[in-house]
Amino acid sequence: MTTFESTMNEVKAELLRFGGPDAIGLYLTIIEEGANRVSQASAPENVQKHKDILNELNRLYRKLERSRVTEKKIHKELSNLSDDAQTFVRVELTLQLQRSVDLASEDWSNVASQSALKQSVQNARKWVRQFPGGKTATQAHVFCRDVMRVYQQIANKTPRVGGELSVTAFERLWHASLCLIDLNATILQAREIYRRASFRR
Repeated sequence: MTTFESTMNEVKAELLRFGGPDAIGLYLTIIEEGANRVSQASAPENVQKHKDILNELNRLYRKLERSRVTEKKIHKELSNLSDDAQTFVRVELTLQLQRSVDLASEDWSNVASQSALKQSVQNARKWVRQFPGGKTATQAHVFCRDVMRVYQQIANKTPRVGGELSVTAFERLWHASLCLIDLNATILQAREIYRRASFRR
């Protein structure tokens, strides 16, 4: 077992502390994808890359706002998205529908699915806007916000950190997740990144 796999098992254990096993695979995937984005990131490229993704999502949202959106049109628009833009939409849609989603095979004739897609694209736009720009926009801070969203979704609580003598459930999850990108990360480092990612600094 690799170090990464071992650390992912620790993340899974933390998720199971405060959530049932039903959607653990989904949440692990979200955290793993977030960690991989940090590992593969290069700052100058990311700025333009996320601008491009946001432009894609903005265009898609405008098209979904139109009064007549057919199943065929949705399939076409989704297939035209870049892999990165599709990832953001898929993650948000999976959270909305509480099940695994395949954009290519989803039944887009279903009105409820169309409504969930529109909301998911809206959420994805907000998510992408939090990327490069400003003091909180390092990749670690973006990753922290990914984990915060997972915690809020599964625990239905606001993420928070503890004091000198206490460690919260979110903090344990975030520290375990942070170790995916920095094996030697400490609780204090995790807290500082959280404070900046949550605009507390």
